[in-house]
Amino acid sequence: MATETVRRPARVRGGPARTSEGRRAEARLALRLLIPAGIVLAIVIAYPVVRALWLSLYNDNRFGESHFIGLRNYLRAFTGTGADDFWPAFWFTTLLTLVTMTFELVIGFGMALIMNRAFRGRGLVRASVLVPWAIPTAVSAQLWLWNFNPTGVINQVFHTHIIWTGSHWPSFWAITIADVWKTAPFIALLVLAGLQIIPGEVYEAARVDGASAFQSFWRITLPLVKSAVIVAVLFRMLDVLRIFDLPFIMTNGANGTETLSTIAYKQSIQDLHPSYGSTLSTITFFYIILAAFLVNLISRADVVKSGSGVK
Repeated sequence: MATETVRRPARVRGGPARTSEGRRAEARLALRLLIPAGIVLAIVIAYPVVRALWLSLYNDNRFGESHFIGLRNYLRAFTGTGADDFWPAFWFTTLLTLVTMTFELVIGFGMALIMNRAFRGRGLVRASVLVPWAIPTAVSAQLWLWNFNPTGVINQVFHTHIIWTGSHWPSFWAITIADVWKTAPFIALLVLAGLQIIPGEVYEAARVDGASAFQSFWRITLPLVKSAVIVAVLFRMLDVLRIFDLPFIMTNGANGTETLSTIAYKQSIQDLHPSYGSTLSTITFFYIILAAFLVNLISRADVVKSGSGVK
């Protein structure tokens, strides 16, 4: 019998070396592609932050050269002459963030559940819901300022005689309503994106197992849409903590409605105290970073806890 010779494929010489060399080439290419974006971010973001931080360490001298004073501007804001303005603005901004986020999350979630259903005219409903979000904030602020006028639509509809921008709590609720009206559709849009990726078979299996509508919502919808909700909360929290145009146009900070951004603007531009204004801006910046870090920390802990309970 003739013996057949089985030929084995030739071994590629230098395979691992070539693979590692290709990876290094890809890394170098990625670095070269990222350099322009890094330069733009450094110019647009890093430089203003560093400049504001550096300027906050100097005094305001309108007629001569500013001098380095260290952390005195920060002490002025926390415990000094600026504390009477800083702390009311800090607590007002924090309360406004918590209240508006709560209303926007509940209303936006409900809007997303409605838009996720299949019904005639769903596309028109989705488009109309996004109209408030598309309107510029300055325009919507002026619109609601007219609505909250003593002879405006709100008092006419509810037969009240409230001067909405004349005292603290009416002004607070006027700003809250205006902000919720504008940004609840944004929450709805993000939550709707999370609802769209939930398979319909999951709900069908739950119905077969006899789950009620509330049980399906609590056991299926909420856990699966949690990531979208966390992103929505994070985005809205960052927006409200630095809110400026809505309260500035509606009340101009009157009746205890100053926010951290409005007092920083007034100190820098109107009162010509750029160093102290930079101090207030820097405090706002680090406050937003701390809040975002806490939200991420809590959300990750919640996800890990939920995952560890699954058996």
